[in-house]
Amino acid sequence: MNGELEASDGPFQANEEAESAEEREGKDASDGGGRIRELENCLIDCRKNLSMRQSEAEALRCLAEKYRDDLLFSNENLRRSVDEMVSIREKQAGIRSELERKTYELENIKRTISFRAVHRIRKTWLFGLYMRMKGIDRESGHPVEPESSTCQSGDFARHPPESPQRRDWGSFSEEECAWIDKTRRNPAPLSVNNPHWLGIRSSASQLFRELFFLEDNLDEERGMHYARLFAEARPASLAIQGFPLTYVHLVDGLRKAAPAMPLYIIWHGSFVQSQEDYNWKGYRISIDLCRSGVVRRIGFVKKGMAEVHIAKGIPSGFVMNCVRRIPEKPSSPLAGGPHLGLWSPLDFWRKPPYAMLAAAGTIENSVVHASSFSPRALEFAGLMGVRLADISEKPISQEDMPGILSGMHLNLYVTLSECAPMLPLESLSVGAPCLIGPVSHLFEDDAYLSSMLVVDRPDESWRIRAWALRALEERDSIVEAYRKYAPGYNMRADRSLRDFIEMDA
Repeated sequence: MNGELEASDGPFQANEEAESAEEREGKDASDGGGRIRELENCLIDCRKNLSMRQSEAEALRCLAEKYRDDLLFSNENLRRSVDEMVSIREKQAGIRSELERKTYELENIKRTISFRAVHRIRKTWLFGLYMRMKGIDRESGHPVEPESSTCQSGDFARHPPESPQRRDWGSFSEEECAWIDKTRRNPAPLSVNNPHWLGIRSSASQLFRELFFLEDNLDEERGMHYARLFAEARPASLAIQGFPLTYVHLVDGLRKAAPAMPLYIIWHGSFVQSQEDYNWKGYRISIDLCRSGVVRRIGFVKKGMAEVHIAKGIPSGFVMNCVRRIPEKPSSPLAGGPHLGLWSPLDFWRKPPYAMLAAAGTIENSVVHASSFSPRALEFAGLMGVRLADISEKPISQEDMPGILSGMHLNLYVTLSECAPMLPLESLSVGAPCLIGPVSHLFEDDAYLSSMLVVDRPDESWRIRAWALRALEERDSIVEAYRKYAPGYNMRADRSLRDFIEMDA
């Protein structure tokens, strides 16, 4: 029975299964169609978005092209502006160079006797009277209406010939009276110097028109005498070069006889020299006088010292040494050689000659010229096989030094400590190169001269030898470079002094 039931159920069950499969297929087909429609709609949306993005991209491309054109135009304008700027700077450099040259020429003209004479004449009452008679205004030089003879005679009455009022001049010599008269008629800054300090004396002679020499042997009476002399002469200002210790009596006298006279000190030492008793005492006195207000300002020829004192509240300034003479061409040295001048004074710890002598001994056929050699230096030169010319036992005078320097192929002044040495500038001024050590501001603003003349390691003889050989080879080029460099440098030196003592330009 059961078997029959099971048999009868078989066809019915198969039917149901077929119908279920058809329903599933229909449902799947329906679902697939819906999915396709969704995909089609999505594709349509993507196409719309793509079209929008393409439009935006095209707009951005057009904008980029516009910006590119603008940038190219801007670059072209920028390039043109840069070219114009370079051209302007070149013209400015040329104008500046010409201005420096003309200014330097003008300064040299102002220092001539003829200019000073004309300048003095133009200040006299007689010149004013002459200009009135010619119908020319004295100040402007323009024609004016002639005045009556009464005005001309009145002008004579108002401006009688200048004559210094001699007040108690009986204590001065005839020569001192003449000096007072001359100084009063044309007041200028006065430099007071120890005549035996040759380097400082050389420096002062280049910076100041008026120099007065006093030995370092003053006492209270002599200090007061010269203070009264300066008070009567009335220079525009007074600058003490270095500080000879007995000059304290001069300063004390000036405080009594001429308290309003502008007083300055120009210090030619460096901090390195503080271990030297004489220098230390002079430096301490100078600083104390400046702090107390007796001295208006202290100047330093060693670059960098003024800034240190200013930071400490001490009125200070940088004063540049210079030599006004400019060589026309390289000098003609002595025959043979090369002849090398070695002018380091004596056998001094800051300026020992030994490294230079050793270097000179390795240069073929060299002949060394020198002065004031110590016995040890002479012995060392013999040990190194250095050929020596006649050695001067005394320092060479300032009058003879230019001629001797110019007779050298090369001068050597490679020292271990300096402020602003005059000898290298004096050597170059007569057309002979001079090597120096890297211990001053000289030539720091000229790459070529610095590379040729400043020995980077002054205690290495082989290094000095290398610089010497190169300088001998390029001797003419070095002198020509200095000829171009010197006018601008000298003008800056003049400006440094004017700024220091507040002179009129």
